[in-house]
Amino acid sequence: MISRVRFALVATCIFVLFAALFLGSGQPALAIGQPATGGPVAGQDLQVLPLGQLVSAQTSAENPVAFQFDAETAGFLTVVVRGDGEADLRIHITDEVGVPLRGGMSDVDINGDLSAEQLTVVVPRVGTYHVYVNTMYSSSLLNIGGTWIPYPGVATEPDPDGHPNAATALVPGTPI
Repeated sequence: MISRVRFALVATCIFVLFAALFLGSGQPALAIGQPATGGPVAGQDLQVLPLGQLVSAQTSAENPVAFQFDAETAGFLTVVVRGDGEADLRIHITDEVGVPLRGGMSDVDINGDLSAEQLTVVVPRVGTYHVYVNTMYSSSLLNIGGTWIPYPGVATEPDPDGHPNAATALVPGTPI
C-alpha cells in the first residue's frame, strides 16, 4: 500500500514538473499552439499598429514583430504585410493576454508569394489586441500597415468559460 502511494506521489510530481516546464511559459500563445518564443509577453505595452500607413520592421521565428491595437468598439481590423525575399511570413492576432481571435491567423501566401500576407478579422469588443508577425525559419525585413472599420453591430459578449482571466483557481486537495 505504501509503495503504491509513493509511486503515485512520484508520478504526480513528475507530471507537475513537466506541466510547469511545457505549459508555464509566459509567452503569448499563438495559433496552433506555437508560442512567440523570445517575443513580447502578453500585457506588455507594444508599438501601436500603424493605421493608414506602412512602417518597416524586422522579424524572425524567434523574435516576432509585435504591435498593439486599442479598439474603442467592435469592428474589423485588416493587417497587410509584405516582406523581402522568400521568408514565409505569418500574422497572428490575439487579445491582450494572448488568446487568438477567431480567424486571427494568416499564412496564405498571396499569389504564391511566401512573404505576402493579409488578414481581416472581427474584433468582437472593446479592448487591447496584439498583432504578431513572424517567419517560419529565417528572418525578414517587412512593411506592415493596417486599417480599422468600427462596426458595433459585430460585437459579441465574452464567453465566461472561454478565457484564462475567468478560469477557476484550482486549490490542491479541494474538490470543485
